[in-house]
Amino acid sequence: QGGHFLSVYFFSGFMTSAASSSACSAPLLRAPPQKWVLALLACGGVGASCWLACRAYMQRRAHLVAVERQRRIDEAHKAAMDKEETGYLDPETGLWVFTALQHLNRGYCCGSGCRHCPYEHMNVPSVKKAREEREQAAKVAKGTKSPIFTGTGDKGMSSLGTGERKSKGETVFQIMGTLDELNAQLGMVRCSVARHTGYTHKDGEAQYAKLVRQLEHVQHLVFDAGSCMSSPATFEADNVSLLEGWIRDLTEYCPNIHGFILPGGSIVTCHLHVARTVCRRAERCAVQLNSEQSVDAAARKFINRLSDFLFAAARLTAYLDGTADVLVRRKAVWED
Repeated sequence: QGGHFLSVYFFSGFMTSAASSSACSAPLLRAPPQKWVLALLACGGVGASCWLACRAYMQRRAHLVAVERQRRIDEAHKAAMDKEETGYLDPETGLWVFTALQHLNRGYCCGSGCRHCPYEHMNVPSVKKAREEREQAAKVAKGTKSPIFTGTGDKGMSSLGTGERKSKGETVFQIMGTLDELNAQLGMVRCSVARHTGYTHKDGEAQYAKLVRQLEHVQHLVFDAGSCMSSPATFEADNVSLLEGWIRDLTEYCPNIHGFILPGGSIVTCHLHVARTVCRRAERCAVQLNSEQSVDAAARKFINRLSDFLFAAARLTAYLDGTADVLVRRKAVWED
């Protein structure tokens, strides 16, 4: 019995080492599996060691077959690619297989798990799902984002800064919406000013750069003014004084006005006039709201001054661009 155990032990060890070797075991691995099984049975190899040795052999043999098959596929694919062909015949199945060139010509991963996909199978359902799960996990790791929509206003009601809910048709939401529109218009004006190069005045570049900074600061103040409309927040009166100083500087820099002027000139000047009219509408909404509830006086005054500043800024850009003011003609008559 001891001799039998030793024979099985040494034989199984020999087979395991043979199956795990790539160079020395090649002749043995090419032997038919039946001979290996018969050899195991002849030694009484019914134990776990013999079973493991047989399994290791079968796995190694399958691996070598797969490597050889892949080698033939790679050679066929490379030959087709060298000829700039879009496909080739599979050396084993005889089926037509697309090359990477065909997939590149398509321009995207079709999601079918193609053999030579150059896009790392990014649209294969399992790969796509894993990628989306990783992206979602990364977002969660960075912190939960607030949803853009909540659905709480679907019935026409919304909340003020105090938490009180009112109809969206109330005057307070009219002024808040108008200030939001004004801020969007100011953003467009600021982008136009920043990209404008049509000035002809020698101070054009410096004046336009300063105006960009002023408009950005004004946008922040418009947000603050909006907060005063929907909550007990207060607006700094110094912001009104700041605008008044800017208006004085612009007025002194530009030529005197001799009457009402028509909005026009460059695109920048026109954008400033549009922003001015939106600001005037916001002021009217603020006056209406103040008749219904108390509104911060400095915030209302700021909105009034802001329209004056935008008018002065429009005149500045027209002057820098060399565009003359077009005065309003009373009872104008058309002339061919």
